[in-house]
Amino acid sequence: DKVLDLLKVISFVNINPSLLRPECSFPDWGYGAGFSIVMLAPVCFLTWVLASTGAYVVHRHFTKKYGPAIEERYPELFAKVSGRPYSLERAVGVAKVYLGIFLTHGAQTRTVMVGLRRQLHAFLQFLNMAYTFLA
Repeated sequence: DKVLDLLKVISFVNINPSLLRPECSFPDWGYGAGFSIVMLAPVCFLTWVLASTGAYVVHRHFTKKYGPAIEERYPELFAKVSGRPYSLERAVGVAKVYLGIFLTHGAQTRTVMVGLRRQLHAFLQFLNMAYTFLA
């Protein structure tokens, strides 16, 4: 009896992957189109993961090399923001501060590794779901 109750609770979050197939959403597509999408999706997702990891690395290298020079040359990027709340002048000032921070402060190694770990985990979960469609 307890097992049946547990199965009822689990079935609430159960997803039937056959309902998510491309052929069900787009009936005029053939099996080949759906198969191609499913097979290319992990490649696209992995490309995204690698590109974002590359962006982390390039940003960190840029901020280490050019960050101090930018901070010295453009002090207005780090000025205290004043003005009425929700005014255009204040919004521009806040945007300048964020730009200054982005150009001069690289992400910490721990932050980069956590982000990469999350992306790789998402990629593996995506692969799991993508190839479930083929079953």
